[in-house]
Amino acid sequence: MNVTPSVADAGGNRLPAARFLRNPVPLLALLGIVSGTLSTFVPGFGIDGMPANLSLYMVAAGIWFGLVVAFGVWRFAGRNWLAAPVVVATTWIAWEVAVNLTMQITDYSLKISALPDTPRYYLGGFAGGTVGALLTWAGAAPFSTALRGRTAAASVAAAGALLGLLLPWSMSSDHPAILFVPWQAGVAAMLGYFLNRERPLPASR
Repeated sequence: MNVTPSVADAGGNRLPAARFLRNPVPLLALLGIVSGTLSTFVPGFGIDGMPANLSLYMVAAGIWFGLVVAFGVWRFAGRNWLAAPVVVATTWIAWEVAVNLTMQITDYSLKISALPDTPRYYLGGFAGGTVGALLTWAGAAPFSTALRGRTAAASVAAAGALLGLLLPWSMSSDHPAILFVPWQAGVAAMLGYFLNRERPLPASR
């Protein structure tokens, strides 16, 4: 007879460990914490000198988070194998667009203005967080019926926008984990919230 692995809660009650794995909200939040940590300590290289002050920043960071989003879509939206590479790629693009937008605001467009650093960082974090989350949603939504629609798009974008406001705190302490970990965990959890409503599409073979 198969025995389901279990864990004990604070009251000593035995709970099936599989319940955690079946709920995309805490699972993707946890994986977001992992990817945010990897993005902090294993961010990859960057490429400067592109036109219009554009660059590639921490190229591995977008891949770490892309793997989390791709796993969530694959696991909870019908196990479409095409989704994995597409979502990783679109999430990486979303990361690079978000970082470039933030840098344009904080280090180029508004730096020559009289606007102090802190409000400039808040504005950059808000804008970059919003765009990054929205593009991440846009890459995942074609593979998930539950992610399609304005409510899901607005909710994921709002999570990214609010958590993007951590940028000034991250900059003042010179520690990207203050932004990366909660942003990736929060956006992943919000995607998981809608994936939890998923009616799986037929799996690709």
